[in-house]
Amino acid sequence: MIVRDGDGTTVVLNDIVFNMPHAPGVQGFVLKNIMGSSGGIKITRIARLFLIADKAAVRAHLARLAALPDLRRVIVSHHEVIDREHGHEPGRALAEVAATL
Repeated sequence: MIVRDGDGTTVVLNDIVFNMPHAPGVQGFVLKNIMGSSGGIKITRIARLFLIADKAAVRAHLARLAALPDLRRVIVSHHEVIDREHGHEPGRALAEVAATL
């Protein structure tokens, strides 16, 4: 979903991109080592295996989103917003994650 208002542009993503830090304990071990879900901005192992049928199309779509004018934030379903307040440049972050496909 793309939301445009007076504050700029926001992209809302579900399950394709995570921004989850590593967590301690057994749950953290599973998220990091088995699911590949934690450790910053990324497309998880689960998404790569089960959600993405056409990597080139997803890569191109994320790149288009990264290039949106006045992109201020990316809201992800799992954990931290990707924005300057959290230490990220949202367009660059999306472009970098797209390049991993």
